[in-house]
Amino acid sequence: MRWQRLLGVTLLSVLALFLVSARCIENDTLRRGNNNDWTIFGEIHNETDIQGLEILLRGTIFDDDGNAVGVAQARTCPGELSPNSIAVYGIRFNESQTVPQPARHQVNVLSGRAQDEPLPELEAAVSDVSVVEVNGTDLRYRFTYTADEAYEGGVHGCIAWYDAAGEVVAVSTLLVKGSAAEPGVAVDFDAEHPDYRQEFGEIAAVRFWAYVDDPDVSVNASRFQAIMTDKVPIQR
Repeated sequence: MRWQRLLGVTLLSVLALFLVSARCIENDTLRRGNNNDWTIFGEIHNETDIQGLEILLRGTIFDDDGNAVGVAQARTCPGELSPNSIAVYGIRFNESQTVPQPARHQVNVLSGRAQDEPLPELEAAVSDVSVVEVNGTDLRYRFTYTADEAYEGGVHGCIAWYDAAGEVVAVSTLLVKGSAAEPGVAVDFDAEHPDYRQEFGEIAAVRFWAYVDDPDVSVNASRFQAIMTDKVPIQR
């Protein structure tokens, strides 16, 4: 089956090119996250025309002597990394509360799938996005999701929280609508984070992603490219 061998070589070449070219880790930080565990937050940029799928990242933290004191894995959010786009991640090192401040950290693409044909664009829009500080302590964020076509699956989202230097200090996931959204019907999302500085520290902006989930594949995955907003400054 010569054509099968050739196809296999081609797909492996595409994946190798993607893993080499698309693993641009940027704006990453190492912070205490949930349960006071060390967590690496950041962005992964796809600067190719190749569609990335099911990207799995590996994070490592090191002590002053260069020894690895923690290794953990995490998927990106959203699960697909479309051409010339960005996804975010939070790699949590479970039960690392007693680990002292690491000397450095590292993030690598551990595995993934690649295809040279991008996923179809999601015929939908995210509009009326706002992030407002309330009473100096709480954070309220809103947006409206409107689909132009009927899609199976619920509407989900990812959020990246940025400090004044543009680095990611937290990543959150959200459920916008648990069932399919009707075409042309606006779905309003409205949520609050009380006492947000306790969780995020000082943040300056937020970025949102919206996608329609695919129940036949892994968490955070979709048959379509996710919609990504620009960074939204916090209104104070």
